[in-house]
Amino acid sequence: MDKQEKFRKLTALLGKGLDSGEWTATVQGSLATDDGYAYNATLLRAGRKVASVTNGGTGGPTDVRFQSPSDEEALKAYCATLPPDKSYDMELPYDVELFAATLVEIAMEAASLRRRAKKSTLAACGGEVSVFSAPYSPETVARIEARNPGKFTFLNELLSAGAM
Repeated sequence: MDKQEKFRKLTALLGKGLDSGEWTATVQGSLATDDGYAYNATLLRAGRKVASVTNGGTGGPTDVRFQSPSDEEALKAYCATLPPDKSYDMELPYDVELFAATLVEIAMEAASLRRRAKKSTLAACGGEVSVFSAPYSPETVARIEARNPGKFTFLNELLSAGAM
C-alpha cells in the first residue's frame, strides 16, 4: 500500500466521510490558537506538490495558492463530485478551501496519532480512535480482539514512520 492509499484509508477510518482521491497534504508547521490552528502545509496531487495551504489561526479563511491553474481546476472538478461535508451539524458542499483544510486537519491528526503509536496500540471504530496503553504487538492485538471481535481496525502499521 503506497502513501497515498494509506492516507485515503486513514481518512476513511477517522470518520471524515471523505474520499481524498489522489489528493493528500503534508504539514510543515502548526500552532494552536484561540480560534483553531495556524498552519503552513502543502497540497499534493499524486505525490506532486501543487499548492501551498496556509491558515492564520484567527478564524479566517484557509488560503490555497496553486502553482498551476490546471491543478486548481482539477481540484474544483473533483470537489464537485464529493458528497457534502456533514462535520458541522449542517451540510457544506466541498470547495477547494474546505477540501484542503480537511486534508490538512487529517494530516495533523495523523502526526499526533503517529507520536502516540510509538508507545500505545491505536484502534479505530466508527470514526473514533481508542488508545490502549499496551505497546502494539500481535499479542496486544489478539487480547483486544478476543474481548471485542471485529470491532476495531488497528492503526499502528498504517501510521508507522515513513508510511505517510
